[in-house]
Amino acid sequence: SILSRLMLCLCGLFAVSSAYAESVIIATSRPDEGIVVDVFDSPDAVNALPSSSGMVPFTSIGLATPAVQSFKGKVYMFWANDSDSTIYFSTWAQGSNWSPPQPIPVSDILGNVSVTVFQQKLVLTFTDKTHKNSISSEDGITWSGVNPVATSSDADNNSPVVYDGQLFIFYSAEDEATVNYVTSVDGLKWSKENLACRASAYRVLSIVPVVYNGGLLVYYSYDAANVAVRTYEQGSHWGDEQRLSGLAKSELF
Repeated sequence: SILSRLMLCLCGLFAVSSAYAESVIIATSRPDEGIVVDVFDSPDAVNALPSSSGMVPFTSIGLATPAVQSFKGKVYMFWANDSDSTIYFSTWAQGSNWSPPQPIPVSDILGNVSVTVFQQKLVLTFTDKTHKNSISSEDGITWSGVNPVATSSDADNNSPVVYDGQLFIFYSAEDEATVNYVTSVDGLKWSKENLACRASAYRVLSIVPVVYNGGLLVYYSYDAANVAVRTYEQGSHWGDEQRLSGLAKSELF
């Protein structure tokens, strides 16, 4: 079962969704074409082929990495576009096609958009020229206003996760080797900035927080082809860095 496995995407071209009906959904962006979406109903199978594939047409000069999230019986896919200040999304339910792209206008956006579910709401996090921000929706149709997340960094590399009743946002600024985070109990008011770790590296490239077996782990890739993980301990303490070995470069998503 996919629910017993740890699925990671240490990013670049595609996103791996959380499990939807025990399937894995992989969204791969293709600039000037759109987003190819593959559904794997049996991801544990050797050399598994997708059970179904689809395309969300979207012509763009700079199509950012999509983010995929299941929510209230549908799968939502979000992405940003370098050519305008807009977040787009498409939805899919079992037995249907992906919906045409729909816009969520925001004042500005740099880099990717990330998504999670917190307190029965879809929560998107993204960065503009000066702040990290969040917006939310209870139904996937009507969206809140932009809520600034006060941090000392305008890093466009951010990843949210829900753990122990709190919303965490992890982030790392470009060309920096630190991973920082803030937390919120309501998605509106945020804690002070906390340091999760300083990697033994020139810079952190991507961050994937994962709740697994009741614990919070943060995986991060750094420099050319290195992946490490740290475990969150109560009281805002973090375990030592553990490097993952045996991963070929082609496996470092």
